[in-house]
Amino acid sequence: GISDVEFDGSALLNEPIEIIDGVTFETKPASSQAKIHLTYKNNSFGFDLKGAIKLGDNFPEGLRNEYLEIESLRMNSHWEIIEFKARASDLDGIVLPGDFIIENGLLAINYDYTVQGGPIFIVGGNIILPSAVTNLFGSDFEYDIFASAEISATEGLRNLKFDATGIEASIIDTFQLNQGMFKGRYNQNDGISLVCSGGISVSANSPLPEELKSAQLALSLEYTSHSGLKQFSVGLAPGSSAITLHPAGIKELDFGIDEFSVDVTTEYYNAVPRWTSQFQFGGNLKFSEDARVTTLPEEIRRLQLDTDFSLTIRDSEIIASEFSADCNAHFSMDMFGL
Repeated sequence: GISDVEFDGSALLNEPIEIIDGVTFETKPASSQAKIHLTYKNNSFGFDLKGAIKLGDNFPEGLRNEYLEIESLRMNSHWEIIEFKARASDLDGIVLPGDFIIENGLLAINYDYTVQGGPIFIVGGNIILPSAVTNLFGSDFEYDIFASAEISATEGLRNLKFDATGIEASIIDTFQLNQGMFKGRYNQNDGISLVCSGGISVSANSPLPEELKSAQLALSLEYTSHSGLKQFSVGLAPGSSAITLHPAGIKELDFGIDEFSVDVTTEYYNAVPRWTSQFQFGGNLKFSEDARVTTLPEEIRRLQLDTDFSLTIRDSEIIASEFSADCNAHFSMDMFGL
């Protein structure tokens, strides 16, 4: 008798064939006919179809009527699907709920009867935010966002990836976020993780004192749903101008802050969190360039006191501290006219 048979052919479908709920197999307009590969091996029939599928009305509005090219559609002799893979790329203008838009998008469907959970839907691409969101961050708001999600037909959201880079934004008309970065991850096993960083400066039209507008701060944060806040740091950015203040409002004295940082980290010992906070500070005190202290000698007015301070706290206990001060008191003068 016949042991093995293989057959290749093509067909132009007059009517769509529903594969799974809301997904039909049909001939894509302006494309080639559907391809059919039939096999008979080991007393069992197999079907491998190539063509296009069309998403139905039970998909989000932006995805309805989209066509995906079939990479693999295999059925057994009982017409049961045992493997199904389809993909579409370079999708533009897909509108999602909330008026989010996907550009240069990817949409894929994967199904393997040996894996529990039913079909897996994968969607991703560059995200265009709705105007209701962008208007919150001023007219100069810039960003580059890529997101992807993996959704199970039976389990819901399984994985989510969100990357935003190059963020330039105004914050409550007072601060400016420069080169901001935000990364978010979610999966069923590890939960949520968030990482963000960026530079922060005071906006030119901010009501804050002018002395603060030359400073550049660097900010970073890491958070997970399992561990909570893992890391947080804020301080003067490398290369930032020093912050100059006037102690007690005395204009003749300049108090310059050229180093400042706060770092907080969390470590777990026997499932118990331990917080460690580190503070770093460096500054100087001197007479201002235009000081009106005319009664003091020039050598005194050139004096400068440099200070450095560091402190480490773990679980509300100081475990290390250091302070140093240095004065450039290297001068000579005749104080008594001798």
